[in-house]
Amino acid sequence: MAGAMDAPAGTAEGSRPLRIAVIGAGIAGLSAAKRLKERGLWRGLASDVQVTLLEARDRLGGRIRTEVFGDGAAVDLGAAWVHGASKQNPLLQMSKACGGKLVKTDWDNCILFEATGTTSESPEAKRLDEAELEEVEELHTHLMKLFQAKQSADRKAAKKGEGEDQSLMTSLRGLSSKRFKGMDHLDQRKRLLLLSQIAAETDQDYAATANELSSTWWDEDDEFPGDHCLWKDGYVSLINYLAQGLDVRLGTPVVKIDFSVPSHLTLHLSGGEQIDADYCICTLPLGVLKHHHESLFHPSLPDQNVDALRRLGVAAMEKVALRFEESFWEQMAPNVHCIYRMPTQEARRAPTALEASFCVSLKHVTGSNVLVVYYVTDTARHMATLEEEKLVPSTLALLQSMFPDMPEPLEVKRTTWDQDPFTCGAYSFNAVSCSSQHRLHLRSPVGLEGCPKRVHFAGEATSDRFPSTVHGAYLEGRRAAQEVPQLRAKLRDLGLDDQGIRKTLVERLLAAGRGLESSVAVSLQAPAVQFIVNASVGRMARVVGVRAGQLWVLGDFTGRSSGLDPLSGKLLWSSSSGLESISHTAVVPGSDLVLCASGWTGNVSAITGESACWSLDADVGEYARVAWSPASNLAIYAGGGRVHKVAGVDSGGSLRYCVDAGIGAVWSLCSSGSRVVCGGSWSRPEHTARVASLDAESGEVLFSSDPGVGRYIVTALSRDGGVAFCGGENGMVTALDSATGEVRFRAESSVEEVWHLEVTEELLLCSDPRRVSGRSSPPAFGSGDCDPRDWAGAGSFENWDSQGLFFEAAELGGPPVAALPASEAAAAGRS
Repeated sequence: MAGAMDAPAGTAEGSRPLRIAVIGAGIAGLSAAKRLKERGLWRGLASDVQVTLLEARDRLGGRIRTEVFGDGAAVDLGAAWVHGASKQNPLLQMSKACGGKLVKTDWDNCILFEATGTTSESPEAKRLDEAELEEVEELHTHLMKLFQAKQSADRKAAKKGEGEDQSLMTSLRGLSSKRFKGMDHLDQRKRLLLLSQIAAETDQDYAATANELSSTWWDEDDEFPGDHCLWKDGYVSLINYLAQGLDVRLGTPVVKIDFSVPSHLTLHLSGGEQIDADYCICTLPLGVLKHHHESLFHPSLPDQNVDALRRLGVAAMEKVALRFEESFWEQMAPNVHCIYRMPTQEARRAPTALEASFCVSLKHVTGSNVLVVYYVTDTARHMATLEEEKLVPSTLALLQSMFPDMPEPLEVKRTTWDQDPFTCGAYSFNAVSCSSQHRLHLRSPVGLEGCPKRVHFAGEATSDRFPSTVHGAYLEGRRAAQEVPQLRAKLRDLGLDDQGIRKTLVERLLAAGRGLESSVAVSLQAPAVQFIVNASVGRMARVVGVRAGQLWVLGDFTGRSSGLDPLSGKLLWSSSSGLESISHTAVVPGSDLVLCASGWTGNVSAITGESACWSLDADVGEYARVAWSPASNLAIYAGGGRVHKVAGVDSGGSLRYCVDAGIGAVWSLCSSGSRVVCGGSWSRPEHTARVASLDAESGEVLFSSDPGVGRYIVTALSRDGGVAFCGGENGMVTALDSATGEVRFRAESSVEEVWHLEVTEELLLCSDPRRVSGRSSPPAFGSGDCDPRDWAGAGSFENWDSQGLFFEAAELGGPPVAALPASEAAAAGRS
């Protein structure tokens, strides 16, 4: 049967819409589909894009599920909170756009009970003694300080490939000090209370026990600042807002994703229908992928993706929501938000005891007398298997043990996420031997070798920064939408790289020499003036490149930004970058986010077209540089003046660190892999001719040394970030181990002064205003001199940026490539 996305018979691929299927209408799927439908993403890059959203259920939302009680009050039985309700969190802005009201949860406004009893039918409870609880909290604080020291050491060892991960509980049980003899030396009551304190940070936060969680990589995730808030009218407000204008097919389970042919992929539906598409974004939950990936994908997923699925854990969380005639729990503590139960008998920790670790009151959120009882980990898995006739009496008995005069509920709603075939559990967590790196492996696109990667992945489980959260899933949906290969192919057709920046002359030379890209031939055709216009950005205009079908221009002296029609030069918009001046820019790959650094202050900003996303004082000083670190998802800023610090800022505008690299003013900055390398610059006494390497994620300075290349050091990194190359005013080039500073080699570059370094797959290229030279760069980059393949200019020129070059293409390793001034080339009838 022909699918809805199939092109008519005989239609050429180039003349039909680009077909993209999104599997799953949860927050990640809706986010991806919404992004794919935004005109700004495709302007000038695709004439028409057809996006179809396929959802197995008969409703939208996925693991977001809002239901309504008889009194009209909403309750979220799936994801419920906005974690970190601050301006950095995209959900906050969307809550305003969709008219949703967020209500803060005060976790400290609570009642604590001691849970006793032996079975689910006979739970008991009494209020905890505050003095005893404070004593246990002090033990917990001391234990976690011991653990943090161990975890820090374990992470450093793991990054070196040393050590072996274990469960968080194994680590905690092995810790002791003079003050704390160890968990096993506590009496049973204190030990159980301490376990409850630990569970508040594991079971309740991650819906996984300390026995399941990785010790090394627990709590690796990031978070936005701000309060934890619930939606007054439920998350459905956001779901409906995102779904507006989308082509959604409900009740359409996908049972197979077949990408076995080069030209397209085919989605097989449960009813026998087939849908062809050019690309798909799969947002199925981790639990579904773990259970069904072998039958779902043809060909099978690569080992890297499968290994990630095996390592990541699936959490378990279930809820029972009850509405009463009155909020009887507030008689004990008015306007209470949370109720906690801490077992002091081992029997209450058994899954069959159906112990609930906490309850949340919705009285302050919706005004309704609703109490939501939370079950987690193995208890949740057991609870999901029970019929309602068994579960509800057990839940009522648990509540009655705390509130003896409790009335019968008016309504009860419950979940079974662990048994739901479309979820197979709750959300993801880092299990033993799993880190955020495996989330990156999970989201790696797949396809036939040598063909476009047609299957892409998104969801909370693919987020290395914000896993297990709605905002993490939302951001992942947008990320997957932006990496669709067709966009990259269109960028290359325009002669641009993934960042939307026109290729450098060196890259054009390499491409022409290999005959790889037709776009290079276009870029070397005879120049013709297309337009001359005032970009309205003041003096020293900086061209960023073609982004979203527009030519973006920034003004160094004014901090203004403009968008021009790339064909006519018509001014489309003019706005502020959020800075008073701009000294350097970088573009986040696969996105429209442009990072800007100020020339006069330590301020930095990020823009997407005419909108300034954020700006802040990063305290790096004037004449700043900026680079994007994909491995850490951070913008790295470095000051080139008197303050000269290095800062890491995340894509939401939050400052992660600000450190002194120890080299004085920073002249050059680059990032690759997990490394950031800075080169020193001026001849002032307080500045140095040194180079420093930093860990991109933490800002830790790994080394600072003199590479022996003179002042004004320029830097480059190998693609994996393992080797740092440095060049300077004396024409020497030094290669250093980026982790230790050990010299790999030092050699003459064959240019008088090294003004620029560039690393390609096979070459290390050096240039000054007169010459270009290249040295072979084998994968290991050698430990001594490299076999040079030198290129020298046949004619000299003053400034290649203004006058340009003409390259006579040659095979790499063949005869020297001629570099002539553009004027001489034009006189020879070439251009």
